[in-house]
Order: sequence, then C-alpha cells, then structure tokens
Amino acid sequence: MNRDYEEIEMFCKEFLDFCENVRGYAARLESVVRSSEGSLQDEVGRKAVSNVEDLAKQLCSIVDNGEEAVTAIRKSNKEIGDEFEDLKKKLY
Repeated sequence: MNRDYEEIEMFCKEFLDFCENVRGYAARLESVVRSSEGSLQDEVGRKAVSNVEDLAKQLCSIVDNGEEAVTAIRKSNKEIGDEFEDLKKKLY
C-alpha cells in the first residue's frame, strides 16, 4: 500500500473529529447566547449577542468548508489506495 495512505487517512480522521468538536462548541455558544438574550436588553447587549451569533455561524461555515475539502481528500486517498492494491494483485 502507498506508504502515505495511512498517515493521510489518520490526518483526515483527526481533522474531521476536530471539526465535529468545533461544531459542538459553536452550538453550545449559540445556546448560551440565546439563553442570555432575555437579560441583555440594552443596545450594547443586543449587539454583543448578535456578534457572538455571527461568530458561531462563521465557525460552522468554516468547519463545513474544511470538512468538505478533507472528505474529498479522504475519498481520493481511498481510491488511490484501492487502485494501488489492485495493481499489486495483478503484479503478484
């Protein structure tokens, strides 16, 4: 098998796990902000809530883009690994 296949696969898995963690943190952040909305009625408080909600949405967007790219890399890596194994079988 391609000597880098396993390292690439490990990186992809760790990155996807990281993305899932960040998504969870963003969801908790949104939840905390929503629960504090009622007590933050002044302009500064509403602006802070809006800024944090925007940050959480941006985090989720960044994670989605990263996941999409790494999933494509993972798929390509698997296809290359499968082709390599097929070639080895044909040769031996």
